[in-house]
Amino acid sequence: MDNGGMPASRPPDGGVQGWLVVLSCFLQAGLVFGVLRSFGVFLLEFVEYFGVSSGSVSWVTSSGVAVQQLCRLGWALIFSPSMAAVTRHFSRRRSLATGVSLTGVGALSFALSPLLQFLIESYSWRGAMLLLSALALHSVPCGALLRPLPADPPRTSRPLLWGWELLGNGTFLRYCLAITLVNAGYFVPYAHLVSHMRARGAGERQAALVMSLAGVADVGGRLFAGWLSDLAPRHSLPLLSMWTGVTGVALGLLPLAGQPVGMGAAGVALGFCAGALTPGVFSVLPGLVGDGRVLPAIGLLQMVESVGGLLGAPMSGWLRDLTGDFSLSFAVCGLLLLTGALVLLTLPGVCPRNREASRDPPPRDSTGQSEKDPPPWDSNGQLEKEPPLRNSTGQSEKDIPPWDSTGQPEDPPPRDSTGQPENTPPRDRTNKSPDTYLIVTDTS
Repeated sequence: MDNGGMPASRPPDGGVQGWLVVLSCFLQAGLVFGVLRSFGVFLLEFVEYFGVSSGSVSWVTSSGVAVQQLCRLGWALIFSPSMAAVTRHFSRRRSLATGVSLTGVGALSFALSPLLQFLIESYSWRGAMLLLSALALHSVPCGALLRPLPADPPRTSRPLLWGWELLGNGTFLRYCLAITLVNAGYFVPYAHLVSHMRARGAGERQAALVMSLAGVADVGGRLFAGWLSDLAPRHSLPLLSMWTGVTGVALGLLPLAGQPVGMGAAGVALGFCAGALTPGVFSVLPGLVGDGRVLPAIGLLQMVESVGGLLGAPMSGWLRDLTGDFSLSFAVCGLLLLTGALVLLTLPGVCPRNREASRDPPPRDSTGQSEKDPPPWDSNGQLEKEPPLRNSTGQSEKDIPPWDSTGQPEDPPPRDSTGQPENTPPRDRTNKSPDTYLIVTDTS
């Protein structure tokens, strides 16, 4: 019985069906977040076409994230079940499977950024969006690959508010707070990096190429982080905190790159680190809430973190309109990720002190002895079924000599030179069995 109070069979850790689920999630994650990451190509077109500020246009991306995560509509109905299916089909290699699934985000980001730029130049932004919507329809056959485990018992109907009790779990709420801070800064460079590079003198094709290179680095980061997390599954939370902090540093230092080559290198570093932190966000959930609550936990997590996704991009656009540059925007977003990394360090099991504090002390009996202490051993080296009774002096009754009729302890029987009692019959030396004796009798 798992933490969710529901019977759950042991995950097969892969198999044909498990890797088909990974393939489905790979394509669906790419169609969901690959599109969101590549949408920055459209934002500059919107600013020029509608004549509005960057802060106003930023609401387009943030509203899409909010509808997905807060309202649990649109892409949320695709992404959440897919990720829950992956975590259900794997146990030991869960982080690696999650990382492989989410590499679809980087792979489609690599392909979509230059493709959308080409479609905008050829068919305008309206035609490009129509073709993009046709591409998104391919998520329908991907959903047909999702199957429950063959050994899973049939699911009964769940209450309407199934899983909402997690909002009363302090550990889960702290985790949601950390991911919300991360989410507030995570999508900002994907929304404004193209505009930032264009403002620094880079061409349209150069900016799209940098986004593509960041997508390739994203794939490498996800695979490397998933492999590393599977090598040390007990350190998944510390690794997630580390990748979050490194991503925050890379994002905050991004404005220091002034030339296209430097901005390309910074974009690749940011893409690798941002990709590395993503698999851990979902792979640590079973350890926090239990396997039976992964699906509602993903839903509640994305609902809470949508607040960060809703406000991050508009805040960045507003800071750009206020200062005339994205430098302060990227610095603030990097600080948000660093704060989220610090919150992750407060979760149980991250630091050695937290890990020890999270363990309950072993129960003890009335004498103060731990129930986990081994029972006493008898003289033959075997565990005694019951501890020996002791008198008021603490001496075991087995050590007390027998008493005679007068209440005095009996004298021990006399022993011969070999240490055996004198009345012990001699042992048959021809018989190898130690328990067989030859009884000598007088036949005269």
